[in-house]
Amino acid sequence: MRARVFVKVTATAKGWFRIREAFEDESLTGQPARPVYEGEGWVSGRKLVVKSQANVGRTRPDAKAPVAVQLKDGLFFDGSSTIAAGRLVDCSGSWVQVDYEESRFSAEMRPYLQIAPAARSGQPKGRFRAWLDQICGIQETTCDGSSSIDTQ
Repeated sequence: MRARVFVKVTATAKGWFRIREAFEDESLTGQPARPVYEGEGWVSGRKLVVKSQANVGRTRPDAKAPVAVQLKDGLFFDGSSTIAAGRLVDCSGSWVQVDYEESRFSAEMRPYLQIAPAARSGQPKGRFRAWLDQICGIQETTCDGSSSIDTQ
């Protein structure tokens, strides 16, 4: 069973996120909420999910920064293919930085990606990073609000 556990993100460090105030949203699981640890602790960005209504990722957390990656045809970074392909590595205000593995994008989604060389700079082959804004309010991460850990 998948669960949606919302948390408040209070700090980041090298791909880890300090969280607190966790709760499971039973309206998303259809099951009674399970007890979760409500204290403060650290979780890997690999366990956090983020969705964005943006179709452009930037090279830094600034709306005027150069484009790092763009999705063509009005697609957004909120689909299952973009979520499965990325992991949260940092946040700054209302922006999140996501590290993407190109091979994890579905074959149908890859033609819609336009990746600038700046997004690949300093990354291993097949990977790129982008800063996203327009984080969905009721979804998993705002970095200054609610986040969720996607658990099995």
